[in-house]
Amino acid sequence: MSKKAQSAASPQTLSEQIHADHLIIVTNRGPVEYYMGQDKTLRYRRGEGGVVTALNEAVTFLAFLVPSRQALSIYRRYREEILKRIEDINQKFGRNKWTPIQAFVQNNRTEALAALQFYDVLLVNPLIDGMNLVAKEGSIVNQRNGVLILSRTCGAFQQLGEASIPISPADMVETAEALYKALTLSPEERRQKAELARQIVEHHDLKTWIAQQARDISSLIEK
Repeated sequence: MSKKAQSAASPQTLSEQIHADHLIIVTNRGPVEYYMGQDKTLRYRRGEGGVVTALNEAVTFLAFLVPSRQALSIYRRYREEILKRIEDINQKFGRNKWTPIQAFVQNNRTEALAALQFYDVLLVNPLIDGMNLVAKEGSIVNQRNGVLILSRTCGAFQQLGEASIPISPADMVETAEALYKALTLSPEERRQKAELARQIVEHHDLKTWIAQQARDISSLIEK
């Protein structure tokens, strides 16, 4: 596998990409189903979803991929498939001064959180429940009124669905359209969605969660 696919995830590289016209970020915490979701994501980015836009060279896609369970062959295989797909896309569509996808293949939570401050679009697309903290962390730390695209199968969708653009993670056309919509929303629409997401996350804090658990337990005891 060419090291080019892994995009030399250095602080300098991250700093340069933060200044892209439009920044899409996708990040995961490792489980294989998330890698499968990223494989779908890269197909959207390549254009297999059927949506072609004029935004190509104005958009940079940062993929934060955490290696996990590498002792298992299925995890290693998905990782290699994703890196190969990234390399293929960059070779086909890249230009001298533009690399469509930068992959950060390492377990560096601090770097991922730092990048979340600057996304224009955050894509959280697990095939099954998961990645809830990513959606919530992004909504809190982002400084650019970034738009959240959220899988309907994500646990956080119950809370953040109204503040996001919803997708079905296996639907490439819907996801491609959601990416385009998120990138072309008006500044006011972006502000409203970002503000609503922040308010929802701040309201549903640990105290709220504990209070709800106490109410549920009391309700069961009374029955």
